[in-house]
Amino acid sequence: MTKARPQRTIKKSQDITTDKLKAHIYISIKQEPHGETATMTKETTKSIAKKLVAYCSQNDDERCLNELYDENAVSIEAATMPGKESAETKGLDAIRAKHEWWNNIFEVNSADAQGPFLHGDNRFGVIFSFDATNKETSERESMTELGIYTVENGKIIKEEFYYNTP
Repeated sequence: MTKARPQRTIKKSQDITTDKLKAHIYISIKQEPHGETATMTKETTKSIAKKLVAYCSQNDDERCLNELYDENAVSIEAATMPGKESAETKGLDAIRAKHEWWNNIFEVNSADAQGPFLHGDNRFGVIFSFDATNKETSERESMTELGIYTVENGKIIKEEFYYNTP
């Protein structure tokens, strides 16, 4: 009778060399989506979510992006922004440029971040409210948006925004 092996993740890279064979073997055993790793993933997401809310509340975009975002992160707006070809922005540098564009257009009079609201092991949402003045037109606007974030390998890989403006 064979004993059942416990489900766990093993990722091992190994070089094997013999007189006639040199091979590089990569072994990966799939882990079930529960247990210790799932808990660690959920806790990682929760930690990132809390940091994002804290950094946004402190108006610290730079620290937020540098510490929490993956280099290949994707940002998806609800609509294509003026001067852009797409609602989708790819890569951390492009996301930084989008933040810079927004900060150049608007002067924030007040801002609030509510949440985070966790969803599963790797997603969360944050509700943002802004009172901002358009620097070009001097028009004051109230804006509310929902940000949905996806986390993989301890970094934000995707953000999606949904708007509610009067």
